[in-house]
Amino acid sequence: MQLASVADAELGRLRAYVAAALPDFLADLAALVGIDCGSYTKTGVDQVGRWTAAALRRLGADVDVAPNRDLGDSRTAAWATPSSAHCAAWARQAS
Repeated sequence: MQLASVADAELGRLRAYVAAALPDFLADLAALVGIDCGSYTKTGVDQVGRWTAAALRRLGADVDVAPNRDLGDSRTAAWATPSSAHCAAWARQAS
């Protein structure tokens, strides 16, 4: 199997994008790991679910919530456009 090669310029843009996004990523990670959300801790699971739903909405997803009285509410995300369009949009933003 032959691996695809990546041009130095493409790799440089990717590195720059990741470096610029790292502080926000680390802040999100710190916020999420600080939530007590064991599998049976409804309050924490719902808090993580709300955070995740908000992040998915910012990416253009429609998010549905199915309430659960005892466990964390379930969330389902869907995009109206094919996922390849999202990859192309991300690539344009990263360049």
